[in-house]
Amino acid sequence: MAGLEGLRTKVAAWMTRLGAARVRDDAVLVAHELATNVIRHGGGLGRLRMWRESGRIVCRVSDSGPGMPALVREPEERRPGGRGLWIARRLAEVRIESGPTGTVVVAAMPL
Repeated sequence: MAGLEGLRTKVAAWMTRLGAARVRDDAVLVAHELATNVIRHGGGLGRLRMWRESGRIVCRVSDSGPGMPALVREPEERRPGGRGLWIARRLAEVRIESGPTGTVVVAAMPL
């Protein structure tokens, strides 16, 4: 199983093993939306890492794409286009670092 379907399956299984079923679906959705953004806007290749830290689940997605315009990094509900970051911001605390050599998005949600 590859691609985004495989990512969702692996994240769900990891969350279940952690005993975090209560937030499993939200974590799967955040990881999926951030990974989708890498495919659509970040050059197609990226890296997703997830870990448990201080009572939170942390999801870090990075790519080596062209960078994200400052306007897109700002929270705005009615921006044209997809809703990946909008969804992630509703479910997690999101931090974005972006420049000409790529973007890193870190999303943290309480367990």
